[in-house]
Amino acid sequence: MLNKLFFCALFLSLSGCATTQVDYIKEDELDLPTMTIYVIDGVEYEHEIIKTIGKNWIYFPNISLRNSELENRYRDLEFLAFIDERGYVRHIKVLKSSGLETLDRKIVNLVINWARSKIWLKDGKPHRFIALQKLEFYPE
Repeated sequence: MLNKLFFCALFLSLSGCATTQVDYIKEDELDLPTMTIYVIDGVEYEHEIIKTIGKNWIYFPNISLRNSELENRYRDLEFLAFIDERGYVRHIKVLKSSGLETLDRKIVNLVINWARSKIWLKDGKPHRFIALQKLEFYPE
């Protein structure tokens, strides 16, 4: 019985059906223009602003959404991506929600699991950083 429960939990977590925690924070709680270091889970990240996907991301997932997922409305999402020394997204904090928690969760899952950024060097060594990213979605 315990083996079946374990394999069921493993299958759900690997298939993405398990609920993903989406952290929401208010932008007024952060002083983004002057913030230089942010600590999460005991690890320091430096603040950088990534304005365009093409210049700074090695790979960013192609997020295709149906009109029904957008509820036939324009949606935008703004988040902080916490990126490690190898360019992988380790954590995301949502600053501005799309208004739909399921949509936010889907995008956060895609970015955490698939996105990869260029490595940022400081004094010739790779370092962790925070990237502010804005996404906009328009219904067809």
